Amino acid sequence: MQFNSKSFLRQVSNPTLARFFSRYPTFSEFDWQTLKEHQVEPIFETWNTLPDDERREATRISRQAHALASVRGTRALIEAGRERNLDLTEKLKPFKSGHERALTCFLDHPDVFGAARILDHVDGLPRRSWERRNGLALVQLAVTEEMKRALAQRISDFYRQRDGRAEHCKVEHQVRGNGCDWFFSYPADYDLDELGYDDDGDLERRPRRSVFEVVFVYDGATGNLDLYAEGGCPIRDELVAIFTEAVLGHRQEPEPYKRPPFDLALFKNPNLTLATRPEHGIARIYVHSLRFRTHSKSAGQIMALTESPGVSAYQVIHDHLDPRTATLADVTLLEVTLKAEFQRPGKRNRVLPFKITPNSCDLGDSPEEEILKAYVREWEINRGD
Repeated sequence: MQFNSKSFLRQVSNPTLARFFSRYPTFSEFDWQTLKEHQVEPIFETWNTLPDDERREATRISRQAHALASVRGTRALIEAGRERNLDLTEKLKPFKSGHERALTCFLDHPDVFGAARILDHVDGLPRRSWERRNGLALVQLAVTEEMKRALAQRISDFYRQRDGRAEHCKVEHQVRGNGCDWFFSYPADYDLDELGYDDDGDLERRPRRSVFEVVFVYDGATGNLDLYAEGGCPIRDELVAIFTEAVLGHRQEPEPYKRPPFDLALFKNPNLTLATRPEHGIARIYVHSLRFRTHSKSAGQIMALTESPGVSAYQVIHDHLDPRTATLADVTLLEVTLKAEFQRPGKRNRVLPFKITPNSCDLGDSPEEEILKAYVREWEINRGD
């Protein structure tokens, strides 16, 4: 949705607008007390009387808050806060408007607001220009200014020789909440002249030196590299080689990414029910253990293992882990162990444990295990490709 000043004002409560506009002396005598909610005309009229530089600043901040008013923008605000050991979930929850969430964050946590704008922009980059490669070395990076300058220079050299652009290039680095290293590079694009107004209100043509973007996302725990770059495979192949040389220290040619055969996302639901049919004689089946990686500042692996027969690992998580730091929706599942109890008339039930990871399932070839293999496919854990 396009930005509109009056629409923006209607999306934010008067107390928050009063806090925002208090930064401008023109609003020092504005009567907020008698103003009704959503009565935006007096605010808009006063906004338009601000000195030019202040009016432009207020408009710029409002446009930035508008850009973060979506669900994706709120997620970016929360993620940026967590990366700074600040949980904004409860603070932002009472606000019914995304515009108010964003503007409040600007007022109280401007550094979070600025970081969230970058995250939201990157998350909105066209998916068609992303590509994943795997098989890179598993390295815990220690990113330096020298490393970033080397990567920027290599990217600049590549595009200058290929396209005659990218005379300048800057690389910024950030570790996001999932533990991955993000490298944002901004090579200079071709110079363009555009029509605009000068300070006296006269039309003129002025040069605009814009940039284009190349983004690398390296996961040192898995050896995966996500790359955002416009163009075809030859361009991305060379950019991957540039990244591995400048950042990892030697040229690599990783393989195109192939999805793991097993999808563990199903097990992020603590209310999971694995349906079976009576003819198979399964008395019950439950999650015995979960091993997962957290992505906070103190990222690491956690194993939730039940020691009571028939008790789910989800109960262990509920009883012993702080949901603010171990919410299953925000972790990477590494391994799931299930236990299935088969009924045997006149005998004790047979308990059959089996383990699933993204790349393997240890079920064998017994009749009971063949039944469970079929259920793994039926529950859509086995992708079948």
